[in-house]
Amino acid sequence: MSTALGVGTVYVLSRDPEVQGIVNSSLDLLKTPVKIFTEEDEILEALDLNNPLLIVLDIDVPGLRWEPLVEGIRLDHPNASLVIVSEKSPLWGISRVLQKTSCRYLSKPIQPEGIVQLMEDSLLMKSGMGRLRKPPGGVGGVEVQPGGAPLAVISENLYQRSCELINPVFDQVAQTSWGQIFYGLTSAFEKALVEAALRYCNSNQVKASQLLGISRNTLRDRIEKFKLS
Repeated sequence: MSTALGVGTVYVLSRDPEVQGIVNSSLDLLKTPVKIFTEEDEILEALDLNNPLLIVLDIDVPGLRWEPLVEGIRLDHPNASLVIVSEKSPLWGISRVLQKTSCRYLSKPIQPEGIVQLMEDSLLMKSGMGRLRKPPGGVGGVEVQPGGAPLAVISENLYQRSCELINPVFDQVAQTSWGQIFYGLTSAFEKALVEAALRYCNSNQVKASQLLGISRNTLRDRIEKFKLS
């Protein structure tokens, strides 16, 4: 089990040694502490005391009543990223739960890069820059986070394009300040993301603010802060 201090704890419920090993080895490089559980009661007891950044649930655990567990965790820990791992296809009754609870899905055998990407996504959500998300009900509706403002409604193409903008920014920051992207949102990352959004939207602040999922006032503050005008 990883014991290094990191940006947030990851909880894993699984009896599969391969799942446990890949999560541990993947996040050990990020100096992220991982806590492994093999029983539902154990992880529920731990969740009563702590708020992990990422929760990985292997729903192939024999006898696990995973649907009420997932819904309960999402209700009690709305800010945690929740990932379902399974050998089963998402079409096997999982898609409804994924849509209802805004969970992610990884099929077995899971890959290290998949776990690392989920950790990066979790940090984006925690920093507030992950508010741009495809609504669970699809395009055309407004998604409202508990306690938050309505998120921008975007087209499928715009959603895909916004995701494409993020990876190069990660690479840019990582080259000059290795590891900082795993400790929170840096000014360099924020500036590069705002610049990319403005460039993509041809300096249209209305569209750029919708793309970033922030208000126009916030965008104007960032433009002034980073001297982008």
